[in-house]
Amino acid sequence: MKKRLLAMLLAGCMVFSLTACGGDKQESASASQEGVSEEGAETDANENADTEEASGGEETSGTGEASGEGADLVIWLAGSGDATNDETYRAVFDKWIEENSPGSTYELSFVGWGEYATKLSVALASGEGPDVFMSGYGMLGSFQAQGYMLNLSDYIPQDWDGYTDIGANFLDTGKVDGNIYGLLEPSTRLLVYRKDIAEQNGVTEDDLQVDSLEDLESLAKKMCVKDDAGKLVMSGFELMTTAVGPNSPEQIYSFFARNVDFENGNFWDEEGKASFGSECAIESFELMKRLYEEGVSLPSESGDTTNGIVSGLAAMSLNSEAVYGSADAAFPGQIGVVPCSLNTLLIGNFICVNNDSKYKEEAVDLLLYMFNEESCKKKSENLGMYCVRDSLKDWYAQTFPHLADVPEYYDHSYAYGPTAIAHFNEGINIFRNASEMIMATDADITSTLSDAAAQWDALIN
Repeated sequence: MKKRLLAMLLAGCMVFSLTACGGDKQESASASQEGVSEEGAETDANENADTEEASGGEETSGTGEASGEGADLVIWLAGSGDATNDETYRAVFDKWIEENSPGSTYELSFVGWGEYATKLSVALASGEGPDVFMSGYGMLGSFQAQGYMLNLSDYIPQDWDGYTDIGANFLDTGKVDGNIYGLLEPSTRLLVYRKDIAEQNGVTEDDLQVDSLEDLESLAKKMCVKDDAGKLVMSGFELMTTAVGPNSPEQIYSFFARNVDFENGNFWDEEGKASFGSECAIESFELMKRLYEEGVSLPSESGDTTNGIVSGLAAMSLNSEAVYGSADAAFPGQIGVVPCSLNTLLIGNFICVNNDSKYKEEAVDLLLYMFNEESCKKKSENLGMYCVRDSLKDWYAQTFPHLADVPEYYDHSYAYGPTAIAHFNEGINIFRNASEMIMATDADITSTLSDAAAQWDALIN
């Protein structure tokens, strides 16, 4: 009880950290589903929650997965609640009722990312939280530590096909101490490039196949655009030199570090302690700093949320799938995805169940239904979301030929660390400040990272 009262008090002054996954508001349908705590700036922070109630479908025989008694579920999702998102999720929920739980009802609310963390925290602390809810990436560890999230491993059937059809990297991202607390609606980071600039600069197909950091460095230099005086006017590869921006520093660092030394490229270890004071981290920053100092990347301005690939300031950038639509709208037919076998970042939003739900079995069954093949297809087609399931990879590539290389990116995508941690947002801000000092000033890489790691560990402990 004391913990809940304390959480309610803290929630009143809680600031929803708009950390990394792209700071610009995306125009594509999938953007509202990428608002993990570090992606909050991609959605409209001033939108009001859109709350409606839907009744169950006709009385038909279900599959027997739920209890069969019916449930009145409250569901909260973060984002704009635009017509496409609303219709897509309602179609999934209605189908679940028809097939699995006749007689059940649900009340669906969309809440803008700007207020979502605080509103959800207060609701969960008061015991009035939703049965099923979305958690931003950086929120999962905190809410799990407070006991708000149901341990799904205790409820998911052992013969659930997701265990064999959904990659371990997706499932592991939602785990704490080996148990699943959320299923991931994912986003990854792709190398997106301008086809017209590549052609103009004589970049070949072989140049565009990136299988090493050396390949990336070579391609980045070939993608640069300079004026007659030799001054860089378009980055060959967008690098952040400030702590806030569309491709936040921790994402770019994670991309480099996981390819410098995969085993030591995590942000934190299994105990949550910082890993970015390591030789791997130093080498990663040395490479990024070299690219910047050699004139491959333009400096970013503090507070600038413009995405370089969309604004025309970068010929290649590390971005989410959601950015593809915005970039293609800005430069129709000129946006491509670089074929790449490097390791990259796995991030996104989790779907979770309230530990205090009166309808735990039905809530878990609905959650699993949201990740069956039919639902995954619907979310991919309508929202641009990756399909998650291995059995749908060929379908995805055929349905979205311009994103045919995306499944390979997901095959090599990994979360920041081996398990969720409770102080993700605060810790990321520590790293961001260190990154800005390194990239924008002459701060010593080794000592700056060491100091940041010490601050991180003090926070975690």
